[in-house]
Amino acid sequence: VVVATSPVRRLLWRHALKAVGNLEAVETVTLSPELAGKVTRIFFHSGQFVRQGTRLLQLDDAEERATLEALRATAEVDRIQFQRQKELLAQNLTARSAYDLAQAAYRTARAQARSEAAVVAKMSILAPFSGFLGIRLVNLGQYLTPGTAVVSLTRLTPLDVSFRLPEQDFADLHVGQRIVLEVPAYPGHRFAGRIKALDPTVNPTTRLIHALAIVSNRAQRLRPGMFGRVRVLSRRRYRVLAIPRIALSYSLYGDTVVGG
Repeated sequence: VVVATSPVRRLLWRHALKAVGNLEAVETVTLSPELAGKVTRIFFHSGQFVRQGTRLLQLDDAEERATLEALRATAEVDRIQFQRQKELLAQNLTARSAYDLAQAAYRTARAQARSEAAVVAKMSILAPFSGFLGIRLVNLGQYLTPGTAVVSLTRLTPLDVSFRLPEQDFADLHVGQRIVLEVPAYPGHRFAGRIKALDPTVNPTTRLIHALAIVSNRAQRLRPGMFGRVRVLSRRRYRVLAIPRIALSYSLYGDTVVGG
């Protein structure tokens, strides 16, 4: 009879907390117009990566631009009149009240021009941050009302991992703690991260603590909405005796070590 033996080893075992986590985008938004108008130009494609400030869509702003041009012309006339009154006042050739009226008219005209310029700017939709666009939801020539969904924008690096653990594990959790994430899409691959926030309260119904970790996702292999297994590396360490897995005998009456 051939008998195989293996020595028992003393190891320092690190306790790990296990949970199921969901991946969430740190920044994601559905872009929509603030003002109503007809779509005259679309500058993006579905799934495209765009940088912050990139113009994505243009609404018809011909009327607003004409109004802005008229207001700027009025502001320029008022500026000239104000400058003239300023020079006359310096020579005591005009009343202070005339100078004040000219100054007020110029400031009002300038403010109206700035207000209309803001309206013109709102006729364009810009990317508020760098990220990947979703599927385009509007077409050229379509009339949009405020709040109409145009396209989603999502930042993929980094990503949040949302998970929950029983309240008895609270003493083993802290901000900055390392986690390991595994997702079904990449079997055998581990993604490293760290806890960035802990909910200050325990859910009174489930008795669970909500934790939020962050993973860099530099290769952009992960996507918001994925789920995976999370292992939180605890601070607690135990000295244990380690034996090969095949040395264990499992039964309904308990597990035993095979040996003499």
